[in-house]
Amino acid sequence: MLRLCALMNNLMYGLNADADESTHHQILAQLCGPQSLVYPRLRPLLSTRWVLHRQQFLIVAKEALLHCSQDGKDPSPGDDLLRVFLMANDQSHQSQGPMSDPQREQLRIISEFLPLMESSRFYPFVHKLVRPYLLLTHACRETDPFDLRLLFEQSTGVPLEVYFALVYASSVAKAQDFNFRNFVRHPESFGLSTRWFQTTTVPPNQLDAFLADVSGSVEELAGLAKHFDRGITDFTVFKERPMYRDGNNFYPIDLSFLAEKCESGLFWRVHNHLRPDERPQFHSYWGELFQRYVNWLLTNAVDQRRNRFTASPHYADRGGDEVCDGIVLCGNGAVLLEYKGSTFTAQAKYDGDVDLLKEEIDRKLIRPKGVGQLSRAATRLFGKTPQQMKELNISFTPRVFPLLVVRDDIGGALMLNAYLNEHFEATLHRKELSTSIAPLVCISADHLESVAGFLKTKRLTDIIEARYAADRELKSTFLLVRNRILGQNARGLPPVIRYGLEELMNLAIRLIRPSD
Repeated sequence: MLRLCALMNNLMYGLNADADESTHHQILAQLCGPQSLVYPRLRPLLSTRWVLHRQQFLIVAKEALLHCSQDGKDPSPGDDLLRVFLMANDQSHQSQGPMSDPQREQLRIISEFLPLMESSRFYPFVHKLVRPYLLLTHACRETDPFDLRLLFEQSTGVPLEVYFALVYASSVAKAQDFNFRNFVRHPESFGLSTRWFQTTTVPPNQLDAFLADVSGSVEELAGLAKHFDRGITDFTVFKERPMYRDGNNFYPIDLSFLAEKCESGLFWRVHNHLRPDERPQFHSYWGELFQRYVNWLLTNAVDQRRNRFTASPHYADRGGDEVCDGIVLCGNGAVLLEYKGSTFTAQAKYDGDVDLLKEEIDRKLIRPKGVGQLSRAATRLFGKTPQQMKELNISFTPRVFPLLVVRDDIGGALMLNAYLNEHFEATLHRKELSTSIAPLVCISADHLESVAGFLKTKRLTDIIEARYAADRELKSTFLLVRNRILGQNARGLPPVIRYGLEELMNLAIRLIRPSD
């Protein structure tokens, strides 16, 4: 069953956010078989409704690990097998029911929809494949307190660049040739054999260490599934080991989880390798790396005419205090930016415990950081006793736009922006300010990378105003609502990610491709 779920998942989705319609219909017909009594009733509905989707496959695969014996019979086509997936669909959304307290209701919606959005591939995982490599090459410094390359290799036995190259090659490059037609002709194309890996120039000991880190046997995956069982939509087991190992063959359960190993693998492998007393400093350092990365991204994205970017501006009369992480000046206003690179725990995101989620959001995004920093900056710059900045003068700015950038996927969760803005409004004394302050807007790192691709031709203030105009209650996420300034191209692959993919391809060619 595990292999069947992995096969259908990868055939339908591959590395794409949306499933292929033709492949869905072919898989459904094969799943039901010619004797099915249900399929003839479903077929007329397929033009408007789909029966199968990624979350179903992951739920069934996880439940099989938790409850099925390895000695069971191979699944065969028929209505009983279809009913298994339809039953999984019924379990995919478990609601606690509305809460009377408005803020707790917001948190309930965040906790319920975050795993649903993750499992639907709402978050563009290609960004997670590329961003850590860009962070490594454009944000790390030789004087940093942590040597990521050394610590990662000590933890995994694989040099960091080799790990990135292998993830890229075994997910992006391999997936390009995997489709329904090729599978029918060559069923072996689904898996990766040890022979495929041995064609690379990577030393055997590093290959073994890489495969041990990204794959697991049925027994190992079942053990992880029991350990990471925080709810029906907690797929941490497949994020930890995105490939199923069967003898000398490796079957990707989900290609996007494999691609995401670059980001999750880098952070958590180093985190777990450090002593407990070193981890708080590492978390701070990780946030600093993200700040450098966003500053590099925006510096290269703006035209310094429509959008003038200044990284880490300082107060003129407060020693070395930073005003905020960055400021973008446009013709009609200024954007105050704060970046939060914190990683949220799986417990907070998947346990369904509203109090636990609230504590982590408040600590990592509101007090004293994030929301609190933006509120204090607005008050100091435009309050009763306004303070000046060293680098620039924004005293007569007609409107200020607070923008919070969140690296973790939670930054793109439904209702999070509304929750954060309520806290922002509660701490901001608007009547005491000398300029207009827009509502606080939250944006995920993925969406900021997409928006950055427009900053040579569009003003950031106009983009933020359009986001707010389309969703004044701020219940949605930045690019989920239609933005009249960005148009239809807002969710395309942005320039910085295309650049990163090309860099990763060149890295893979240089490090693992055999010489001719």
